[in-house]
Amino acid sequence: DKSFFFSILYSLESQSEHHIGQTIVSYLSTHNVKTLHVDAFEAVSGFGIHGIIDGKLTQTGSLKYLEKEGIEIPEKAMKCDEKYKMQGNTVVHTAYDSQWLGLITVSDKIRVETEQVIYDLQKRNFETWMITGDHAKTAEIVGSTIGIKNIMSEILPEDKSKKVNELRNQGKIVAMVGDGINDAPALTRADLGIAIGSGTDVAIESAQIVLMKNSLVGVVTAIELSRATLRNIKQNLFWAFAYNSA
Repeated sequence: DKSFFFSILYSLESQSEHHIGQTIVSYLSTHNVKTLHVDAFEAVSGFGIHGIIDGKLTQTGSLKYLEKEGIEIPEKAMKCDEKYKMQGNTVVHTAYDSQWLGLITVSDKIRVETEQVIYDLQKRNFETWMITGDHAKTAEIVGSTIGIKNIMSEILPEDKSKKVNELRNQGKIVAMVGDGINDAPALTRADLGIAIGSGTDVAIESAQIVLMKNSLVGVVTAIELSRATLRNIKQNLFWAFAYNSA
């Protein structure tokens, strides 16, 4: 039953702070969905969420998560999952009382300024990387759209900081840009953490630079301002040294 599936999904995702969950809730809120009470809610980092609805265990998340939980996935659903992922979508499955209930797809809306920002960074000889928990095919499609060739996909939240550290261990100076709860450890680990102002509080608290406008253009602006400031400092030191020597 479609309405029951929507109610289960909406009720469970309403408890989540993840941006995909919030997107689903925003979409379903326009469908006159009945809200059900959720007990024992818990988020499984990088996989999905679960809770108790009407005394039944309810799970929603990736295909990998439901399979890990022992849910039998119909062959048709498996084919749909692969099809949508090949199109660059994120697929969210839901199970109720140990039975697969349905799936919904979410596609990432790329910020209009992203491609230009990536181009500007690369033009300034910055190496750009994408670190994401998304499926490899989804990440590949997004990466090719915005011009990023270096992609780390299907990375668990707790492993993002490890990946940042791997880049640092290669002798790279790493600036990390993020806005979510899962980005916070990586923002802390990076040489420079940059948070989007519209992001979560924990991401903002973990970063050294916070972009007040909800735009990635601020990344390039921050770099240019930093370089100009350092250039002025060096000029002032030079003239101060020259004056004192004279």
